[in-house]
Amino acid sequence: MTRLLVASPAPLSGKTAFIAGLGLHLRKAGLRVGYFKPVAVPKKRADGQTLDTDPILIRAALGLAEAEAQLAPVSYQAPDWEDYLADPAQAVGRVREALGRVGADKEAVLIEAPEDLATGGSLGLSAAELAAEADAGVILILRYQGVPSADQAVVFGRHFGDRLKGVIFNAVPPERAEFVDERLAPALRARGLPWLGWVPQARFMLALTVNEIARILGGRIITAPEKGEELVENLMMATVTPDASQNYFGRKPNKAVIAAADRPDIHLAALETPTKALILTGNWVPDPIVVARAEEDGVPIVLVPSGTLATVEALEAAYGLGKFAQPAKVNPFARLMAEHLDIGRLVGLARGG
Repeated sequence: MTRLLVASPAPLSGKTAFIAGLGLHLRKAGLRVGYFKPVAVPKKRADGQTLDTDPILIRAALGLAEAEAQLAPVSYQAPDWEDYLADPAQAVGRVREALGRVGADKEAVLIEAPEDLATGGSLGLSAAELAAEADAGVILILRYQGVPSADQAVVFGRHFGDRLKGVIFNAVPPERAEFVDERLAPALRARGLPWLGWVPQARFMLALTVNEIARILGGRIITAPEKGEELVENLMMATVTPDASQNYFGRKPNKAVIAAADRPDIHLAALETPTKALILTGNWVPDPIVVARAEEDGVPIVLVPSGTLATVEALEAAYGLGKFAQPAKVNPFARLMAEHLDIGRLVGLARGG
């Protein structure tokens, strides 16, 4: 069995997305693939739950039989962490035992390192220590930040020594692709780093579902609740006159339109164009004609208590997080990987090559 640990120097670098996509490619190549996240980092979500969603998402994407608790045996939160600190060997032993069970019938196990390279270090479960414990090769994912990304790749690549099997830049803006190919990649190869390629920045990776939008805003969906898991890539605020609005709303695909609840003319104009959701501020029910039209078209209406400006600000902050937590993103991201990464080399690594 081969083990590959996917690590990054900072949160939100793309580890989970990469693992989900790579898992699909490895399955397509005929490999039995497992997943393991030794140190789970639960976060409080907009719906009040505190959990690490990564094992849940990967388990569903790869059709794994193991329970989430088996895939992520150590929780990085009090009071669990305080108990582990009293006996660090307990945590390492728990990871070792769970990894053995997860990988028992697999040909390759993809291990997701903690959020950064330091997390877990107090228990001997940092990224480098996990790689040594699991005897795993390491793939380093860095969210593209220009020239500093090359510096990070060199410094953090040394952190893993001979275990480093590949370096990947994620979320590269289209206008920087040539610079990465012609300048940064050759520089990294010259320093002896195993370059695997880069993945471009993609708007859909920042998208939220309609259900997530409703939770973030404390809103309620009154039409087409079955479309709650649709991804919304763009936000548009209704700031135009009804006569000009249809032209305006037609400019962006996969959008949600934010408008005051007392503007049925604007609502109907938005519904004349492809719209994923209407987000209506003021927390009162809109015109029955608008409700009926939205039901007919299968467009969720989300009623929120905040004003329009506060609603826009809350959503802009949420979209800036770019968390990979929606199953609908898995296949599109896997396609991006196939277009830009050396998938053949990645499959070879998973086979122990």
